[in-house]
Amino acid sequence: MAANPIPPEQRLVFSASVNGLLRILGDDVDKPEVRAKLLELGFNVDRLLPGYGLPECMKLMDYIGTRCFPELQGDERERALGRGFIRAFGETLLGKATMAMGKVMGPMRATMRLTRAMRTVNNYSNSGATQLTPRSVELWCEPVWRPWYYIGIFEEGGRAIHGESYTVVLRSFDEKKERAEFFVSW
Repeated sequence: MAANPIPPEQRLVFSASVNGLLRILGDDVDKPEVRAKLLELGFNVDRLLPGYGLPECMKLMDYIGTRCFPELQGDERERALGRGFIRAFGETLLGKATMAMGKVMGPMRATMRLTRAMRTVNNYSNSGATQLTPRSVELWCEPVWRPWYYIGIFEEGGRAIHGESYTVVLRSFDEKKERAEFFVSW
């Protein structure tokens, strides 16, 4: 495994992903105070750019998490944000296509091809999977800063596509290497 070839200052989150995050806000996105805050953060909801720097997107995630999940803290807020992202992203044209393709491919193939799916939302994610049994894999992703956000994404996406038996467990997280490993089963 090589280090991520995309330097941190060149890591971009594409507008499809930003759109999914903004959709978590629901009707609140039209409130003047929310729009003002989003503009302050660099996001004009009426005219999204093709991509945004990762630091700006992290601030957007913090704002949305605090606004939409005020009763949750830390890892549970991150997990809820990941789940909310998948539900909202699933309402977009790209999200609907991704979910439909996942159903056709089945849980093993869809999980094994995760990097390809992740490249629809950013330019920097790498992942890999090793099949452990016919119904489980060990999955790694990098760079990762918020492993519980990824757990929320994988759980919600896996369950939406493959059913409630789809589970994700964090095996390890190395903050310095920006790498997380997960055990996924269904």
